[in-house]
Amino acid sequence: MGNPGVARFGGLFRDYVGNWILGFHGHIGESDITKAEILGILQGLMITWDKNFKNLICYTNSTYSIHLIKDEDISYHRDASEIVEI
Repeated sequence: MGNPGVARFGGLFRDYVGNWILGFHGHIGESDITKAEILGILQGLMITWDKNFKNLICYTNSTYSIHLIKDEDISYHRDASEIVEI
């Protein structure tokens, strides 16, 4: 899947008018874009749970990741353990 290489993820949180609240990032190592997208979403959600943020809207440009999270039978997907956490 994808083009493996050194992968990183990141994201940010904004308030209801768009002001920056905080950002996050992480280093995965050798991986592909799908893993990076999934881990970015998961890490962002973990931060929201830890910070007790309410009324969350999550944006991503990865329609494939959204498909995996919402629609796909991921039983045999290599990133299933992370997707299930989301």
